[in-house]
Amino acid sequence: MSSDSEFSFPEDEFPSPIFDDDRINTHFFPENSETNSNSCMKFFSQLYPLSFFYGYDDVKLKEYSNKIILPLSILDRISSNSNVEFPLYFYLEKNDKKIYFGVEKFLPDISDYFIPNYIFENLGIQYGEFMELKIDFKTLNKGTKIILEPHDKEFLKVPDPKKYLETHIRMNYQNLSQNSVIRILYRESYLDFNVKKVEPEEHVSTLDTDIEVDFEKPLNYVEPPPKPKPLEKPKTPENKEFVPFSGKGNRLGSS
Repeated sequence: MSSDSEFSFPEDEFPSPIFDDDRINTHFFPENSETNSNSCMKFFSQLYPLSFFYGYDDVKLKEYSNKIILPLSILDRISSNSNVEFPLYFYLEKNDKKIYFGVEKFLPDISDYFIPNYIFENLGIQYGEFMELKIDFKTLNKGTKIILEPHDKEFLKVPDPKKYLETHIRMNYQNLSQNSVIRILYRESYLDFNVKKVEPEEHVSTLDTDIEVDFEKPLNYVEPPPKPKPLEKPKTPENKEFVPFSGKGNRLGSS
């Protein structure tokens, strides 16, 4: 803008930057954040569904995952703590639920957390609610087996369903939690699954491991009625061939 422009901001109304390090340090990293627990680190900020993220068009496919977008400041803080094991798995606790997340990306120009909409709704979180995000020093153990329960019988139409599930889980779910719900892209829509069983623990990593995927019948599946038994044909008397003089003989004049 040229120096002779008539437009200028009043000195007391100059716009504040979007990202404020002082505010972030206050909300994310209280002085005792690393000493609150001997087993985890804790961070504190506002949580929003992924659809609130400014670059949503670039990450909208992550609606079908359990990935979280976080400020780069968190990674900086974790990197300075030698107790934290990689890969990094963060988790939220709400309404007696504990849900783990893999990280989609760390960004320098945000101060809030963003998670897929369906997880946001399932946890019953309010828009902009301040939440405590945790990461254990010890990373998750590798999973060996999971059992999924489809919500919809549409799943039965998927060709090679085991391969379909294994592929999507490997791409979008770096960890799984028992008694959680996962959402997987399917054609122009999606399919939801209850995570009924996870082995060997309730929360596992799916990275670099051959994990067995099995599934139960869908929630809305209705067993077909039993086929009626075929009616038995009535028995007909056997037609005996006539044999001449085959009866009992009697003498003439005998009684």
